[in-house]
Amino acid sequence: MKKIFFIIFSLCMLFLSSCAKNSIEENNDDVIQEITMPKPFSEKEGAGGDSAHNFYSDYAFRFGNIESTISNLVDREKSNEWIDNCFAEAIANPEAPEKTLLDYIKYFDIPKEKLKEAVSSTNLPEGWIISPSDVDVIYSGDDYLIKQTFVNEYALFYNGKIYSAEWLYEHSPTDYINEGLPLNEVTVCLEKMEDFSLTEEAIAALEAKAKMLEKEYSEAEITVSPEEPETISITEAPETDEPVSTTHAP
Repeated sequence: MKKIFFIIFSLCMLFLSSCAKNSIEENNDDVIQEITMPKPFSEKEGAGGDSAHNFYSDYAFRFGNIESTISNLVDREKSNEWIDNCFAEAIANPEAPEKTLLDYIKYFDIPKEKLKEAVSSTNLPEGWIISPSDVDVIYSGDDYLIKQTFVNEYALFYNGKIYSAEWLYEHSPTDYINEGLPLNEVTVCLEKMEDFSLTEEAIAALEAKAKMLEKEYSEAEITVSPEEPETISITEAPETDEPVSTTHAP
């Protein structure tokens, strides 16, 4: 009896596996509209290093890197405590906005000229730490400009909002359309994902999604108007050399 049950169970699993595979493939001229995206990385290998950062982060590495050139401007113990708290909050609430240098600067009231002087004296590779011109952007109070300047190269920045590679991977063409994202920009971002060490299942699902894009956008018959910058003042980061507010933005 147990053998019979095992055989039936095995056949069911094979059938379900076949259905799951077919759910992300084209059937003649029709394309299945819903794709369940598998985990992008294997549990054994994970994403790791730069790949993990670029897949999950909204921002470029330099906008989140609390390099010693910057951390030396404040009390070391308090700086380490702030960083530890960031990690703890991220683990407790993975959906919370990621912390950036802007949060760090506001929390410790780092003056603009003091920060600019520090980053001007470093010889670190480009992209590892912010530049003097980046400092001007951070203290500008222009939310749109800040996001536009520091958006991750694998993310999509549109209409003042950042869509990470993870968001684009997890969401459907219908979601892209509802957000008003331009087809050509979405396509470019999806193509860039070949740089990641995705599992074979993830690659297959991503390819199937890519094939759906043009058809779904065409059926939606949407037209995306040119992007218009929207400036949002951030009073916590003034343009003057006065200390930045310690209001801790999430």
